[in-house]
Amino acid sequence: MGNNRIFKYFLLSAAVLFLAVGVSTLSRGFGWFFLGVSVCSFLAFGNALLKERAVASERASNQLKAADIEKPQTRLPKTPAQKPTGTSNPAEPPIASTKVPVEKPILHSKKQTAPVEKPVLHPKAPILQPKKVAQPAQPAAASTTYGKLFRRYLNQNESDAFAFFYYNREKGDAWDAPFERLAKIAKPENWNFQQPKYQKKHDNFPILLQYLNHTFLRLQSENKIRFESLQGEPYAFFNTGLQTPSNKDIFATFRPNRKAKNSNDFPDWFFRKWHDDYAKELANFMPLPQPANYFAKQSEKTFDASYGLVMNVKHVIRDNKARLPKELQENETLATTALKGAFETLKNRCQRNDAEAVPYWYAHDQKVQLLLPLYMTDPNQADAALVADKNEAGKVYRIKTILTLDMAYSNARLLRKPSQRWLNP
Repeated sequence: MGNNRIFKYFLLSAAVLFLAVGVSTLSRGFGWFFLGVSVCSFLAFGNALLKERAVASERASNQLKAADIEKPQTRLPKTPAQKPTGTSNPAEPPIASTKVPVEKPILHSKKQTAPVEKPVLHPKAPILQPKKVAQPAQPAAASTTYGKLFRRYLNQNESDAFAFFYYNREKGDAWDAPFERLAKIAKPENWNFQQPKYQKKHDNFPILLQYLNHTFLRLQSENKIRFESLQGEPYAFFNTGLQTPSNKDIFATFRPNRKAKNSNDFPDWFFRKWHDDYAKELANFMPLPQPANYFAKQSEKTFDASYGLVMNVKHVIRDNKARLPKELQENETLATTALKGAFETLKNRCQRNDAEAVPYWYAHDQKVQLLLPLYMTDPNQADAALVADKNEAGKVYRIKTILTLDMAYSNARLLRKPSQRWLNP
């Protein structure tokens, strides 16, 4: 713009100068030449002035068009189409030449919703914004099905274990120190076997360890292990099924195992602490998860005296010799005679007193069976336990196998603390 103005001023000045020189020298013969140059300068000045006005006019027009584009477009409401007059049949199609193209509406979704009328607010009434509700943190979920709660023996694989239970050797803790703390806060119970033949060195809580491991597996199958977030950190916990002396449920809590991030050889979780249901740490996770459930029917808990009782003696003896009393293991004939006599006595005991039967959880088939006492060498002390499986179609209990008393007690403890009338390993 500035260069154009300088050029115009130059042309005007040149025109005036040549005009003056031409008039003054007209008598000398050069005047006509300068007059011609001045006329050309005036013409060039006029042409430049016209071009500038044309550019300014075009720029103003473009600005007006842009302003019109920015204005919101308002559409007039459509009026219903007028029906053609002179036709008696309303279903008759219109003449082709009279068709008017109709703009199709743009549908944002297949599902049509009715328009929602906005409420009319009073001019003085404040516009209330909806309150933002804090969304809870998304819980961390376990995408793995674990084979056990923890590694119990050194030769066990730890990769399929759920958690690592830490103990401090420097403070003199044994490897089962975390479970000892649980035994102290739970209701008093003997978690070790009473008979020396069932006790093992450096294994002070065998019943408790078996209980926790199988309880975890049952809770996992029932989706009762909770995965939450506590202050932005993943958190896991479950109901152990045990209670404090004041009847408060005890929960096992866990946090992520940092070592598991770099290696698959470590469990995903790290044991944190045992908590009762009044713990502040669990206050944000109400309602708390329920304990494991094993019974589908109440009738599974007791022995039905109307049912028969059958056993394959050869199968029990030949496939389970190691579970028989030592004095019978090497003499199959004596073992068969002792087993048959004990079995006949057992049927009379169960028919007269159904409390002789103890419910037992068979993890392999995920079902409840019954434990029945077997007195073979001593009428006052059970030697082993028979596993009875209920067959409702045949109205009979079938003896599946024989268990030592320590095996029977550990599996029976999953359901409830068994009466030690005869099951007292």
